Amino acid sequence: MKFAYDIFPEERSISVRYEGKFTLAELLVCSGKLMDDAKYAPEYDGIVDLTHLGLGVEISDFRTLINFVQGHARISKGRWAAIAETPLSTAFGLVYKRAMGSRQTFEVFSTSEAACDFIGVRRERSEKAQSGAVLRRW
Repeated sequence: MKFAYDIFPEERSISVRYEGKFTLAELLVCSGKLMDDAKYAPEYDGIVDLTHLGLGVEISDFRTLINFVQGHARISKGRWAAIAETPLSTAFGLVYKRAMGSRQTFEVFSTSEAACDFIGVRRERSEKAQSGAVLRRW
């Protein structure tokens, strides 16, 4: 499993990437690490790349996800786009969207271009960025 993120305060954006197989508990730990970063701000927009994510989740895990999302004070309130290619990662994104309700604008897309358009950034590859992307506002 591999988790990486980049926070771009000057662009008010975040790029997150998951690779490998994660349990829901591991995903929540990774989310906590992101939110504990000194550069993190809940109002930033972001993209989460789920295209290389393998989920080891059960239906009962979704209740844990909903409780986490609804009970965590530092959950992002910005616009977020998930890039998903598999039915399971798409379903995971849609459950997350529903759990967020009006707290966050969140959509699931099948391409990075559509996700970037949704939050108003362009995606540039960068070897310096841990997550594999540099996000820049249009």
